[in-house]
Amino acid sequence: MFVYLNQPNEIAARHPKLSKARLIVSQEKAHDVMTLNWGLTPAATNHDITISESMQAACKVHDWVGIVASGSLPNDGKVIDDIRTYE
Repeated sequence: MFVYLNQPNEIAARHPKLSKARLIVSQEKAHDVMTLNWGLTPAATNHDITISESMQAACKVHDWVGIVASGSLPNDGKVIDDIRTYE
């Protein structure tokens, strides 16, 4: 599975009501899992956004999309967070 830094940004660009997005790559039972966490701008509602289709189009995968509170994603510049362990 290859994900490039521009792909989460491409997803965010398709949805102007996103305030920030972060792609988390983890493992579940030896399978890679991607979760796109995103925060909404104050004017957005859940009904305004179809993130799953954008994630599939940008990254060519079917995975999870999570809503997080606006402002809860760290402001550290990280777009992709790989938290997999190889033990």
